[in-house]
Amino acid sequence: MMNDEKRDGFSEDTTITRVRDVKSIAKDIKVLVRDKFRRMSSGSEKRSGWKDFCSFKIMLFPLIVKALWILGLVISTVGGLVQIIAGIVNGSWGVVGIGLLVLILSPLVTHLILEFILLPFSILEILREIRDQEK
Repeated sequence: MMNDEKRDGFSEDTTITRVRDVKSIAKDIKVLVRDKFRRMSSGSEKRSGWKDFCSFKIMLFPLIVKALWILGLVISTVGGLVQIIAGIVNGSWGVVGIGLLVLILSPLVTHLILEFILLPFSILEILREIRDQEK
């Protein structure tokens, strides 16, 4: 029957092909990311010049986010230590506990938030690598 052969407009063979294509794409992305990290760690990654900067091939926002990470790390560490010291001086162990939580959790939360902000830039870099590989 028609319903047995096709479900949701696709035959079983088409669905299997689509899954295989997604797996091959995922494998290609994994290889590209691994190669990118190897080039970065070996120092063979090309440095872009003024032309790339003017044509928006170099993104400044990721650099700003890295600076924000360092700033957030310093502020959260100092804030946590100040709370711990204030709690000890005042004899308030609840404030000391909150200070410890701030000291431990705020760098993690800051990192997750900034990582989420950087995600589109990472995707852009991977897509550029795929485009350059196809040329």
